[in-house]
Amino acid sequence: EQEQLGESDEWFCPNCKELVQAFKEMDLWTAPEILVVHLKRFYYERNQYIRSWVDREKINDLVDFPLEGLDLTEYIRGYTEGEPAPIYDLYAVSNHIGGMGGGHYTAYVKDINTSKWFLMDDSRTSEASEKEIVSPQAYVLFYRRRPGASSAADAGCSSALSPSPMVASSTSNGDVKNSNDGGNDEKYTKSSGAPATTFH
Repeated sequence: EQEQLGESDEWFCPNCKELVQAFKEMDLWTAPEILVVHLKRFYYERNQYIRSWVDREKINDLVDFPLEGLDLTEYIRGYTEGEPAPIYDLYAVSNHIGGMGGGHYTAYVKDINTSKWFLMDDSRTSEASEKEIVSPQAYVLFYRRRPGASSAADAGCSSALSPSPMVASSTSNGDVKNSNDGGNDEKYTKSSGAPATTFH
């Protein structure tokens, strides 16, 4: 789906040599074994009255994300039926508590042996329930791809597959970044409909 850039995010067009509110489109060609989803929790925008000022705030909206069975089949353009499907299960969440002036990081991690969730808070560890995992504090989500999974479409059914056991777990903090960017292309096109320029 295309998204038009805002006034503060104009793109320099190499054809007309001007800053334009271009259209942005992102295509996913391959799916990684470990999927890291970074939720946008911090908002930055130029002040509409004083351009040298930047307005900043923390975004505390609740994002409802699945703990198991995240199926990305329809979003991977390079996926071919019969291949292992890009279906993911959550194994860790990095949380940010606080605001722009300061905050605190915690993490939820799933034990691969017991399938139980645990809260990691500095030197303290305690068991957590699944209903605690999805919260407005969730900042970075860590998913692991199911080995040899088939998508619901390949299986000829309309519902998602039943969850399978986790195969690994990890602890995390908010400093982790996704290094699996090699399969993403961002396309920018001018509003006038000029040919797309693709960035790799």
